[in-house]
Order: sequence, then C-alpha cells, then structure tokens
Amino acid sequence: LAAVAVERARLVSTAAERGEWYERMAHSDPLTGLANARTIDRILELEIARASRQGGEVSVAVFDVDDFAATNAAAGNATGDDVLREVAAVLAESVRLVDTVARYGGDEFVLVAPGSAGLTVARRVQEGIAALPDVGGGRISVSAGVARFPVDGADGPSLIAAATAARQGARAAGRGTIVEAGAGSNG
Repeated sequence: LAAVAVERARLVSTAAERGEWYERMAHSDPLTGLANARTIDRILELEIARASRQGGEVSVAVFDVDDFAATNAAAGNATGDDVLREVAAVLAESVRLVDTVARYGGDEFVLVAPGSAGLTVARRVQEGIAALPDVGGGRISVSAGVARFPVDGADGPSLIAAATAARQGARAAGRGTIVEAGAGSNG
C-alpha cells in the first residue's frame, strides 16, 4: 500500500508540473520567453476596460526589427534567432513593472503600457537596442509606432492597427525611428 501511495503522489506531482508547463507554453513565445500574441491581446483588452472605467489612457507600441529579413538571409536563421532574443531581452529590461511586452509574430513585438508613457518606454527600448553589440556583422535597430487609447482607437484591434500604421511610417522615415499615431517623426 505504501508503494501505491508513493506512486500516486509521484503521478499527481508529474501531472501538476506538466499542467504548469502547458500553461506557460500556451501564454509565452518559446524563442524569446515573452508573452505571445494571444496573451497580449487579452491584456490589452483588460487594460482598455480598466482605462475606460477610470478615465485613463493605455499606450501601445509596435516594434519591428529593421532589415530583419536581410539579416536572416545574410547570416542565417540562427543569427536571426539571436537577434530576436537580444531584442526581447532589451524589451523585458526596459519596461516598467506594469507594462507587458510580447512577441507578436516574426520580428514584431508589442508593448502595452498603462497610462501615456508608451513613447517614453519606446525611446528607452531604442536606446537599449542601440547599445547592443553587432550581431551577424550588423547593428541591430528597431522602428516603432505608438498609439494611445482613447485618442487613436477605442479597442485593441484599432489600437494595434494605429500603432502598426505609425510603425510603417517609422520604417519609411529610416532605421531606428519612432512615430506616434496621428503625429510626425519623433525619433
């Protein structure tokens, strides 16, 4: 009986550990360890609801690694993965405790920042990335677009779209640029 009880306890422990692992994997990006798109979309929804109730703001920044496809082509996918990990590390270190960052897909990262500090945090991220050593023979830089609730959108998808459009403007303006939705170049 003692052996059966010990085996049952081991199985319960193993099942609990696997459950925690599956939960982590469902909410995080396996390459970078940041939140994934599903998680950031849910957090953005919750932050917008809170800001609506309290009459506050929420900032969303969308970052894109400049010339990432060229880096992958020239130096290989392993180097590209290293670039993504480096950018993710800077993002994680640069944000406030109340902010959430995620890998949204490919070389795109999203920041959700309660309040109006999105532009300030985006600049801090760019400074951190500018301080990184060269990877694969080239400098790492990101372009970013920043949007704010309720000024630039009333819900998560419209805020992401506004920040993405601003990021497209930043990419057109040149490497390492930040553009606010509805504004000109700021970086």
